[in-house]
Amino acid sequence: MLLRRLSIDKLLETLLVHVDTTADLSAMLDEWEESRNSSHQCVFCRISELIEKETGEYHKADPDPFDDRHPGRADPDCMLGQLLKMLFMNDDFTNALLDTYIMTSREHSLNTAACRLLQNICPGLETAVVFQEKEGLAERLFGWAREAERPLCVYATGLLARAMSNQEVAANYREENAQLVPVMIKRLHELQSQQATSHFSATHTSENLPQDSQAETAQTSSVTTSQQDTMEMEEEARNERAGESSRTTSNTKPTGGGGGKKRAIKENGRKAKQKLNFANSSDRSGEDAERTEASEQPASTSSWSEMSSVMIGTDFCLSPLSPAMEQRLILQYLTPLGDYQELLAVFMQLDTRSLLMNYIDLRQTNNVQLTFDALLYLASLLLHKKFAAEFIAHGGVQKLLEIPRPSMAATGVSLCLYYLAYNQDAMERVCTLPDGVLSDTVSYALWLLESSHASGVCHATMFFSISFSFRAVLQLFDQQDGLRRLVNLISTLEILNMESELSRLSDDQVFSSRQTAKHTCMALRRYFEAHLAVKTEQVKQSLHASDGGIVIPQQPFYKAYSYTREQIIEMMEFLIECGPPQLHWEPVEVFYKLACVPLMLQLISTACDWRTYFGRSDTVRYALDILSILTVVPKVQLVLAETVEVQDEARSPVSTVGMSIILGVAEGEVFVNDAEIQKSALQVRRSFKYVNEILPTLITSRKRVCPEMCRLQVNKVGSRSFHTGQGSISIIVALAQTRLSSAALSFPLCQTPAMKKQLERHLPSPPTLDSIITEYLREQHARCPNPVTTCPPFSLFTPHRCPEPKQRRQASPNFTARLGARVLYPKYGGVDRACLDRHLIFSRFRPMSVFHEGDGDESGFTCCAFSACERFLMLGTCSGHLKFYNVLSGDEAANYTCHTSAITHLEPSRDGKLLLTSASWSVPLSALWSMDGIYDIQTGQKTLTLNDPALANNYKRNCATFNPTDDLVLNDGVLWDVRASRAIHKFDKFNMNISGVFHPNGLEVIVNTEIWDLRTFHLLHTVPALDQCRVVFNSNATIMYGAMLQADDEDDAMDQQMKGPFGSSFRTFDATDYKPITTVDVKRNIFDLCTDTKDCYLAVIENQDAVGLDTVCRLYEVGRQKLAEEGDDDDQVSVYQDDDDSSDSDDDDDDDDDDDLDTDPLIEELANNNEAENEEQADSPRDEEVPDPLNPSTNQLLLFFTFL
Repeated sequence: MLLRRLSIDKLLETLLVHVDTTADLSAMLDEWEESRNSSHQCVFCRISELIEKETGEYHKADPDPFDDRHPGRADPDCMLGQLLKMLFMNDDFTNALLDTYIMTSREHSLNTAACRLLQNICPGLETAVVFQEKEGLAERLFGWAREAERPLCVYATGLLARAMSNQEVAANYREENAQLVPVMIKRLHELQSQQATSHFSATHTSENLPQDSQAETAQTSSVTTSQQDTMEMEEEARNERAGESSRTTSNTKPTGGGGGKKRAIKENGRKAKQKLNFANSSDRSGEDAERTEASEQPASTSSWSEMSSVMIGTDFCLSPLSPAMEQRLILQYLTPLGDYQELLAVFMQLDTRSLLMNYIDLRQTNNVQLTFDALLYLASLLLHKKFAAEFIAHGGVQKLLEIPRPSMAATGVSLCLYYLAYNQDAMERVCTLPDGVLSDTVSYALWLLESSHASGVCHATMFFSISFSFRAVLQLFDQQDGLRRLVNLISTLEILNMESELSRLSDDQVFSSRQTAKHTCMALRRYFEAHLAVKTEQVKQSLHASDGGIVIPQQPFYKAYSYTREQIIEMMEFLIECGPPQLHWEPVEVFYKLACVPLMLQLISTACDWRTYFGRSDTVRYALDILSILTVVPKVQLVLAETVEVQDEARSPVSTVGMSIILGVAEGEVFVNDAEIQKSALQVRRSFKYVNEILPTLITSRKRVCPEMCRLQVNKVGSRSFHTGQGSISIIVALAQTRLSSAALSFPLCQTPAMKKQLERHLPSPPTLDSIITEYLREQHARCPNPVTTCPPFSLFTPHRCPEPKQRRQASPNFTARLGARVLYPKYGGVDRACLDRHLIFSRFRPMSVFHEGDGDESGFTCCAFSACERFLMLGTCSGHLKFYNVLSGDEAANYTCHTSAITHLEPSRDGKLLLTSASWSVPLSALWSMDGIYDIQTGQKTLTLNDPALANNYKRNCATFNPTDDLVLNDGVLWDVRASRAIHKFDKFNMNISGVFHPNGLEVIVNTEIWDLRTFHLLHTVPALDQCRVVFNSNATIMYGAMLQADDEDDAMDQQMKGPFGSSFRTFDATDYKPITTVDVKRNIFDLCTDTKDCYLAVIENQDAVGLDTVCRLYEVGRQKLAEEGDDDDQVSVYQDDDDSSDSDDDDDDDDDDDLDTDPLIEELANNNEAENEEQADSPRDEEVPDPLNPSTNQLLLFFTFL
């Protein structure tokens, strides 16, 4: 009753402390809200002190140092997680902290307090999102880290450490990091030198460091855990009865010290046997303990206070900033940059190795957190072969092994060992170190397997998984009972425990257990593969020795040997064929005695239900590979024939034959499209070699069994097969009880046991139409990038595609819902919101107005363009006139005579001062216009000729074009560098007509249906819908308009003149992913189209009617549909939504009677070149009559290129 009352009192005290802490933070936030205009430095400092205090309390529970989850998720009961949740629920406070007090404020003290607070709340912050979205934040922190005074420069360095841990952010600041890294390393040298001369001496620390022997003594102490807990609670009761002075004294000591600290360590992620016991009271007699209990209690608490900084690190304080904390933040900044190859020279030149050798010596640092951060930095540097070789040569491995265990730093050693094993050259050097070093390394890693945090167990498992390829490590692993320790990782998992309730485990615990099972199975597979190679060599040597051949020399123990899957299968078959009948294999014998074969079967059965775990297939495949190697030994085959306790879907224990689990996987019932798993399962089946040989001997008559026939058949098989087959009969009986599908597996096990006088050949049944269609649709579904179980309806007319997975903030397909969601998901309104809006807007076109030439003109329009001010629509005619029309009123504003032949192209400048016109054949072919005069390109100075006949593609409709930066030119499918006057690349030719254009983003080239990458010249996409389309981009390069070019017909030139060059429809495409949006069929021949810069209007030059030659300009309003009450003049316009390329078709029905039309007037007008060139100025209106469609410009210099 006393113990229960003490527990309740302690729980109530903890709850009261939590309530007080949350109330303090809430009061501080209210104070900040009330005084926003005043300085908040004091409020920030108090919040930081509160967070730092709870951070220290959180570290006292000894959490996994590699666990980067939110503290509230890692430990739901911790106060730190609750405080961080309270802070981030106040969006105004967190936004102001970044935007106002860090980015905007220029007050040094306020910046310092804000950076300190931001550093404290980083464990609950998505730092990658912050540094990617907040422009200028990283630049400001780099400036502070280089130039600001302490402690602001240190806080900025710590925040940069969080930012650089994201590779995408770090890649954008390579130059800044290259400048800051040498400064930080030199600063570490200075701080380390100062620390060496301080009052912390190595001799004082060495007396307090626990050695491995002390940890073993603590594990084998005679005092049990329950007895210790009882003594601790009784001591607390005595302290409470001692009076107020006792309470005051205890409050000055670290919270959670003494027995409470030990309980926290026992309940964390480590194993129970890891519980620390540094007090020596158990070694004294009970009488002495009672006499000196009161006097020794403060000393015991003080001892743990000193040891906590060495073992788990409870110190976390950013103000006043200690040298140890400053060094920790600098090391955290350098850690994510350690694996950068370009910084290796800096690390080697500044002697980073000797710096880290001192840091990993816990007797010098006396701070386990500082040593742990140094170990993380060291691990990143060990990826470089040169650094790893120097580290090993200077005794670095021995330094790692001196780090005491258990401790937080020991978990950091696990990562260093893993990276050493990952570097094969470094591991070979470790294997050649003096005697005892490699053995101690293996012993240290085995201790990590049993007594470390979850991350340390994972790193140790990966270390062995890689280092098993070294014979020296493999031998030491077996000598130290490593197989049992490794198997215990799986056998102790709660997810495999039949009696435990899986619902009690959190999702993180279930995921961690599955990861442990996966990594352990991978290590076990590597272990048995290495032993398989050793056993194969031994059998080969014995066979050579018995035959009197040459003895095969053994491979060096310090070399790594890896084997492919084919080599593993060959070695297994060799042992089955040439191995002794009663094969004795020590690792398999140990595995068999530990009852691990049923454990592997249970794991396979359980892992098949892990449908939400990404490593499910790997786990099952590793376990199957292990069993395929084990079945080389006959006794393991017998185990597969026995029943195994597994769990059904309701987690109820059921019994099933072990081989049925494997054959169920081989049938593909669980892993439908995973051929590798089925291969592994079938490989287990193939290891039963003698089952296939003895099975025909069991075919008997229905009435009686003939023993003599069986003996005759067995004698034919051979003596060796007979001995092994005796144990296989029970397997056949077990397999006969297993329900299999003969269509899925064509094994002799599935044949009907009846004698046949003559073998019959079973031909496959002819395929039916239903089976052909089903297989065709099934293949389509198999190619889906994200297949789903419940498929949408299939169709033979449209390709099948499963719906894409949606993100949590995916924008709604409904426009009204998207518009309302902008309040919830600022500033972009959800994922893909802009794409969906583009598809909605540019799938709707409403005919607005039609522009005709004046009465008496029969020439018609040939090209169009919007003016720079968007008020006028410029139209070129067949007679060479340039006309300006008001977009809103439709009135003609100006008329210019520019050429004597048809104008083929109009290109206004961005500022609206110049206009470039091109004619079909008259002189001049191109002219640059302003309000003052005409600039003839032919009279200008030729600056450059870009021509290479060897590279020419000879496109029929070649058109040279500049890239957005005007330093590249694409002409005839060849990319030219204007500055160097040389050809850079020739794109492959896949069509005869279109030469290509640049994408306005400057990164891609579009040549007909091919999209090429300008950076690598690789083919990115192929868009069949763009075939023979002239491409026009909108102003922000998010939408492409494509008008179909008519096919050339050289035999009928008149027909070509009568038809529009772009067919009768135009299409819209999303320029970001090139998906078609819609097809607009105007049912008339299209001659040209253009769009304005605001994406409000689209102008299309088209025929006036189906049979006439006159053309008009029709203006479409983008994003709006035609109303039902509007006129019927435009009923011929049809809009089709594009889901694929099936809508690519030109309607040529209106052109059937073109041969009957009289084209002489058109040809005569096009051939008319008798007018004088100066006559065009007489009919032009004055400049002031035009409402500024073209601004006057003088002294314009034009540089042009000639393309041959």
